[in-house]
Amino acid sequence: MSESNIRQPRRISDFLLRRNPVLVSGLITAPVAACTDTLERALLLCFCFDVITAITVMLSWWIPRSLPYALRILSYSLLAALVYLPTAMGAVFFFPDCSLGMYLPLLTVSLLLTSKTEELFPRRRPLYTMGVLLCCLLGFDGVVLLMGCLRELLAYGSIYGVVIKQGNLFGAMPVFSEIGMGLILLGCGAALLRWIGGYGRREGASDAAA
Repeated sequence: MSESNIRQPRRISDFLLRRNPVLVSGLITAPVAACTDTLERALLLCFCFDVITAITVMLSWWIPRSLPYALRILSYSLLAALVYLPTAMGAVFFFPDCSLGMYLPLLTVSLLLTSKTEELFPRRRPLYTMGVLLCCLLGFDGVVLLMGCLRELLAYGSIYGVVIKQGNLFGAMPVFSEIGMGLILLGCGAALLRWIGGYGRREGASDAAA
């Protein structure tokens, strides 16, 4: 795929909301749904995702574009796997009481680091690419941390292990800690974001017509 033929968004900030890697693109759905049942696990997921993604994207710029497309995709996955090893050790050091289980290795094979790498992070525009990367990470972290706070509060009545309120309002809904509920919340968030985007476009069109 030629980088010159890739359509770029009009604003880098689009990756915060309009092209959010979780709610809109759906590139890392499974780890987010499974690992945001508490804020601590959400922070751990953000740490691992940010480190693996940022370092892998920057290292991918050294992969020759003369290689066949399939080999380049394989190279990106191998780079992510190499970055995964020290990241996993860092996760154990900084979060000794928390684990992502089998979902941590899944971060190395997300579409963001394989088939979407050249589309989202073109090497011929380094400043643009760094801006896109930063907005992708911020968009991912924002959704993950919000999910972690909301689900822990509703499931356990606490935030980062600190009890906020006792009783039926927050403490009696452990279903929010299940993966299925995580998927439902992601779907609701995606639908809300698309509705807001569609409403904004309709308002803009009506103003232009007026």
